[in-house]
Amino acid sequence: MADETDAPERLLPDPTRPADTTEFARELTLARERAGLTVRQVHKATGIVASTLGGWFAGRHSPNPDALDAILRACGIDDRDAVEQWHEALGRVRKVPGRRRPRTASPPYRGLESFRPEDAPWFFGRTALVDAVVAALREPAGRGPLVVVGASGAGKSSLLRAGVMAALTVDGATPALLTPGDRPLATLSEVDAGAALLVVDQFEEVFGPAVDEAERTEFVNALCALDMPVAIALRADFYGRALEYAELARAAQEAQVVVGPMSDADLRSAVVEPAPRWRWAAPTAACGSGT
Repeated sequence: MADETDAPERLLPDPTRPADTTEFARELTLARERAGLTVRQVHKATGIVASTLGGWFAGRHSPNPDALDAILRACGIDDRDAVEQWHEALGRVRKVPGRRRPRTASPPYRGLESFRPEDAPWFFGRTALVDAVVAALREPAGRGPLVVVGASGAGKSSLLRAGVMAALTVDGATPALLTPGDRPLATLSEVDAGAALLVVDQFEEVFGPAVDEAERTEFVNALCALDMPVAIALRADFYGRALEYAELARAAQEAQVVVGPMSDADLRSAVVEPAPRWRWAAPTAACGSGT
């Protein structure tokens, strides 16, 4: 009976406990369960993709600070001290041993997280694919969106955000970015009409159960009718669903880029190239000779 009495306290989330990503995920899961929320409900409350949330709650990787704030709000955790404890825990489990670097600098390697447009200086290994997408987007308009398709985790988001968007920004274009979410038409309506390129990441969200068929069809038709280059990132396991729409099927027939595994040379570039550009703050007292 003593065990049963003590059980509720052991199930209370405590951000002071985690020492690694797995333990952080366990406490975050306890916070979600204590709030009576499923992963899908957290997705609806935050707009964060359910598969990404699932990875965070499973401990495969950890959220960024903004995403953590959104999750905590969804779980009803808004006390300033408690939120600070969660952020301290996040910083603790994400800290990587090694040489110190400026606190304001961004890390050159994203791990399991996607590269963002601001991470373009550290994005290597996909030069040929970036060139292929950029060349396809420069073709005459009228054929519909460029379909960028690949398996989950293949790197579609990084390719478009840190590769293609950065390349076209340098080229003088003004890219816009959206993920459909549960209300894709409302999301699309917020896109700057003057954008020279639209990237639709995680296009498969339009097939989620919260999007009704009428809105889904209208969103697809609106995308295909836009008078600007459009690139959509589509997870391969939703390819068949996308082909059910005539305009998307025609677009895929006329222009698509497949994101496959990286070659050995690509992997070497992705690992080696960022290092020379990264300015480590060398500890003045800790650097011994012979290193």
